[in-house]
Amino acid sequence: MPDDLELTEEPTEFEVLPENWPALEIFLDCSTQWKHAPMGGPTGLDYPALKMVMEFHAVAPTEFRERFGQVRLLERGALNEMAGVKRDTSARDRAANERRNAQRHQIDESLGKLERLVYHTDEFQA
Repeated sequence: MPDDLELTEEPTEFEVLPENWPALEIFLDCSTQWKHAPMGGPTGLDYPALKMVMEFHAVAPTEFRERFGQVRLLERGALNEMAGVKRDTSARDRAANERRNAQRHQIDESLGKLERLVYHTDEFQA
């Protein structure tokens, strides 16, 4: 957890579906692998480190893409939650958040294109 976040209440208990446990365990093992903007908060997980953690958890190659997607959903939720905790109402901070969100959207689109390319390439290699 980033040093500048303070818990304002006791953690709440929640249920995790059995099929989501592997992704949650990987996500929690990446807790020290957040990338940070030079003058801002976390921007996302370090994906090379995430890959190493997934290998450490012995994720089968056939499950790698699915597990990566699950961890990315957890990452996005965590980023949204951290942004909400640190929300500042100044115009400069709002503009920076909008730029970050636009960058995340561009990254998501690029990853989607890359995934389509990989899927397309896999079809021809089979």
